[in-house]
Amino acid sequence: LWHLSGIHRDVYLLATPKVFVSDHVITTSHMSDDATSADLDIALTLDNRTSQEAVKMLKVTLKDQEGKTLKAGTDAIALAAGKDQLVKLSLGGLTGLHAWSSETPYLYSVEISQMDANGQEEMAFCTRYGFRNIKIDGTIVTLNGQRVFFKGVNTQDTHPAYGRAIDAATMYHDLTLMKQAN
Repeated sequence: LWHLSGIHRDVYLLATPKVFVSDHVITTSHMSDDATSADLDIALTLDNRTSQEAVKMLKVTLKDQEGKTLKAGTDAIALAAGKDQLVKLSLGGLTGLHAWSSETPYLYSVEISQMDANGQEEMAFCTRYGFRNIKIDGTIVTLNGQRVFFKGVNTQDTHPAYGRAIDAATMYHDLTLMKQAN
């Protein structure tokens, strides 16, 4: 029997305005095999905890590791009172990207800010993002067009029977589920 108690991940409190971005998902589309060109798609969930309609401006900026702005986009969003709303923004036509890999972990900054109708910033946050293209073809996994060979498992999650030790069959099952999701 083993002991697996305690908090194993970071915990923090966050103060937000009454209308705020409560969640975001960043994905890519139209990515080249070598991950050097793509469109960046951002899905934002806006939470309106007021009893009034609201208009918010959302700005998304993509910056490289040196802080240079590659592309930015702004959109005005009308929100219904007391409702969550899913908003999709896209930064298209990105070229000359540095592909992320474990050997060259190039991360971009995706800055998201919310402003009121007058342009006054109410909240802002930044997410680090790496462009990579993972494909599973049968039993072959490629990253940015290059075949990947797995020589071990390093995971921080738990298995119901083996605790923190994940067996190869579970890893293969997880890869199969990833393939089905694509």
